[in-house]
Amino acid sequence: MLADYVLQTNWLVVRKSQGWDGLALHGFMVFVMSLMVVPGYLDVLFVPILIYSLIHTVQDWVKVHTG
Repeated sequence: MLADYVLQTNWLVVRKSQGWDGLALHGFMVFVMSLMVVPGYLDVLFVPILIYSLIHTVQDWVKVHTG
């Protein structure tokens, strides 16, 4: 929620539609914020959170490029 709403500035929203770097930055923010929520379970949740972050980034790419 934080990475998708609070930390997603207008600059980042615009940048996501202009190039891959904005999407990559946003995906990285989702990844890091998700890791911060479960620090005691990183040994189990690291890979699922990585997959979730990649899927989230792809979903944002589709949303940006298809309207």
